[in-house]
Amino acid sequence: MVTEVIDYHERVSNLQYFPSKEELEFLVSKLPVQIDGDPTAEEEVSNYKDLDRIETNRIRGGACLVVAECLSQKAAKVFVQLQKWGKEMNMEHWAFLEEFLAIQKKNKAKGDAKDALIKPDYTFIKDLVAGRPVITYPLRHGGFRLRYGRGRNSGFSSDAIHPATMVVLNNFIAIGTQLKTERPGKSTAIAVCDTIEGPIVKLKDGSVMLLDTEEEARRVNKEVEEILYLGDILINYGDFFNRAHRLVPAIQ
Repeated sequence: MVTEVIDYHERVSNLQYFPSKEELEFLVSKLPVQIDGDPTAEEEVSNYKDLDRIETNRIRGGACLVVAECLSQKAAKVFVQLQKWGKEMNMEHWAFLEEFLAIQKKNKAKGDAKDALIKPDYTFIKDLVAGRPVITYPLRHGGFRLRYGRGRNSGFSSDAIHPATMVVLNNFIAIGTQLKTERPGKSTAIAVCDTIEGPIVKLKDGSVMLLDTEEEARRVNKEVEEILYLGDILINYGDFFNRAHRLVPAIQ
């Protein structure tokens, strides 16, 4: 199963969430049911062929998606629900998901910030398509700062940034641009909000400015030497709740 998921991701189609080898080995070894499916690709698995318990050597897309994008990616959401009704439904044997989530968290953080409550999550820049820019790295100072809330033009899986931030990024991010964010995960479509904090920039003359308006950003944009801080990103609480993600302190 590990080989098949890797082959699917590298040779058939990029997975939205690509689990590590350690995650896959643990999950498949603990599952009380076998994940199976029909072959969906012409390509065959690169190794471990002709197994008695598997009818085909061709890659089974459905099985790969269930293991990677369903069970692995949604494990946190599933575990939260299991804690509510797992015993009532006689599903205590799924308690291994708690240990799986600990393995997943360690792999996402790549061992960084071992003692920190909130660890960096590298998933959003893992397997990045060539040519796509990285705006910031996990938990890196100078990147977007989390602000909880929502505007009338933002909401579920739709975040907002300050219009001045769009200007100093040379309008690379516009309304409707899709971004992959570190937290709470998955993708988001960008809107604008001018009541959150804008970017802090260093100008060519050495002065530092906090840009509060789009007009001010346009006035000094050609003199910007360095973006010291991208400004706030407005994310609604519901995104964290829906993905069973721990709430992150907003003051970072």
